[in-house]
Amino acid sequence: MTSKPRVSNQKVELTPKLILTDEEKLILSAKASADAIYDWDMVAGVTTWNHGLQSLFGYDGDSVKAHGWWEEHIHPDDQDRVIKSITTAHVTKADYWTDEYRFRRADGTYAFVVDRGYFIYDDQKPLRQIGAVIDITSRVALAEAQVQSAIEERQRLARDLHDSVSQTLYSLTLIAEATRRLAQNGQLDQVIAQTARLGELSQQSLKEMRLLIFELRLPTLEREGLAKALQHRLDAVEKRAGVDASLIVEGVDRLLVLVEEGLFNIA
Repeated sequence: MTSKPRVSNQKVELTPKLILTDEEKLILSAKASADAIYDWDMVAGVTTWNHGLQSLFGYDGDSVKAHGWWEEHIHPDDQDRVIKSITTAHVTKADYWTDEYRFRRADGTYAFVVDRGYFIYDDQKPLRQIGAVIDITSRVALAEAQVQSAIEERQRLARDLHDSVSQTLYSLTLIAEATRRLAQNGQLDQVIAQTARLGELSQQSLKEMRLLIFELRLPTLEREGLAKALQHRLDAVEKRAGVDASLIVEGVDRLLVLVEEGLFNIA
């Protein structure tokens, strides 16, 4: 005869260790985060930092520092603006504050950071600010590189316009004036020859402008990749210019955007 397992009616109670206070949750979150988490006690004038202070900026992590230490490590050009910003947030009793500034690392270099904090008030004044400092240096460097790349591209296009289209248009102006004078003198044979030359230069200028405009707009490269962009270029520019060109592509996957742009310009 098989015996049946007994079912106990005894209640299972959660141990205190499984019920976390808000303070304990904050401590665990600070330990798990890769950012520099801080707890600024405004009454005592000290700030408690997690390990992110060391991993991001090279200072002792899990440490307590005077609030003035943080202010001293803000870049001198940003210091007044940031302190004024956070003071205004306290005076207006804002719930949330954020700003971007440069923060000095232990090795003397500066990191670009985003600082975000929440405030705890009593009836009269702020008591604590709890927040995180996030290192965005790589993001800022990438944005600056993109801006510099755009500036260099505009400068290149300006040179191309000056060296090609502008020179062609200037030649058209001279030939048009010479043709007008020939017409006034009744030299029709030369007028016909100069008019043909005007047509050739106009076509050349049109091709150059079409090429420059095409280079300004490369949505196909971003959307469909290098192979499609090259084919579109052949159809839009070379084919219209009477150039018989074909593109052969075998086993090419998408590459990094900057790499594809470089290869496109080379081609």
